[in-house]
Amino acid sequence: MSTGSDRARPAPPRDPVADWLQRRQVPGFRSGSLWKQAVAIVGYVAIVGALVLGIGGLDLPLLVLGLEGLVLALLIGNVAGVRGRIPILGSDNPRVARFGWLILAILFFLLFIGILAAVPSPAQ
Repeated sequence: MSTGSDRARPAPPRDPVADWLQRRQVPGFRSGSLWKQAVAIVGYVAIVGALVLGIGGLDLPLLVLGLEGLVLALLIGNVAGVRGRIPILGSDNPRVARFGWLILAILFFLLFIGILAAVPSPAQ
């Protein structure tokens, strides 16, 4: 004889936005982990904010910072397998891959510092 507790409970309703983000393989939302989603949202808001303010205010350093953040998000999240297309970042050897990330970080830093040095500061 079957009791009511033997029946399978229906699955809780799922969030359609979270499902869409997981299916689209959006970095920060693929695992469904809440803390990763929170960090991703903060990061995406910062990137979009830097891009919008950089374009709207004609602030080149802020625009470059936003573009660097976007590129990093794409590389770290390996969106569309882009990291595998860059041999040094997609290397199977962890030391080579770490060296590639170090080179990328140095290049981004030098680019940003170079832009800051080239752009005249606003008159105060």
